[in-house]
Amino acid sequence: MGRKSGSTKASFLVALSVEMAISGSLVATAKPSQLLNPLSNRQEAIKAGVKRFKFKIPGIKAASGNRIGGAVRGTDCVPEGNSIIALLPDTNIALTANGFPTLFVYIPATNANTGEFNLYEETNVNDPVYSTEVAVSKTGGIASISIPANAKGLPLQYGKKYKWSFSLICDSEDRAGDTRVEGWLQREQQTVTLVNNLRNVKNKRQIPSIYAEAGYWEETLTSLAALRRENPNDAGLKQDWQNLLNDVGLSKIALENLVDCCKTETSSAELPGK
Repeated sequence: MGRKSGSTKASFLVALSVEMAISGSLVATAKPSQLLNPLSNRQEAIKAGVKRFKFKIPGIKAASGNRIGGAVRGTDCVPEGNSIIALLPDTNIALTANGFPTLFVYIPATNANTGEFNLYEETNVNDPVYSTEVAVSKTGGIASISIPANAKGLPLQYGKKYKWSFSLICDSEDRAGDTRVEGWLQREQQTVTLVNNLRNVKNKRQIPSIYAEAGYWEETLTSLAALRRENPNDAGLKQDWQNLLNDVGLSKIALENLVDCCKTETSSAELPGK
């Protein structure tokens, strides 16, 4: 019994030594920057086919509205089975620090020429503080609508919620046939952690993931879309975009192209009668 026990202990010590040697070798081959700075790992992750970031839903209350437009009946405005879709988390509200944000909407191939964007204060969802009509692309894809920096009655105020809507105008003579999506924005100041992380960025490709980890949807989407437009053939950025939309339940449109849209046709912060 004593001889067998000694042999078992010896085998255990040999196995433990081998395991420690392997672990030490792996640590020794890692770059110090990878161990100390998680931001530097993002570029390495894409080379290995690893998901580089995940959007974290912020701790704000879900909002009403419908990010997916209803079917349009009695018209060939959009193909059957297709709808316009607001690019929002499934909470239907986006956190932003931007006073003049950019919103994204998927518009399927359409015979419509025009869409209408409206922005409302939470306390008055009947009269928009900003309204504009835009020319839409007929080929279909994901369009961006930017609120201009000279819009009257803006920027968005910190700590306030705003409702926004986008309507595809299928028949200008009968607006009851519009297909429409609705969502919400909430403007909050950037956290100290977010500010510091952005200040330490060495490559602008890190920016979307930093915003995603902080829960700022509008900035995540806008910065990633800008990178994709600058690098249309970058497979890593394309995968990031798909992963982001998959994270929030928008896998149906994750492969859709970004389209050049939407040019403002008319805009006003004060509508007639106000």
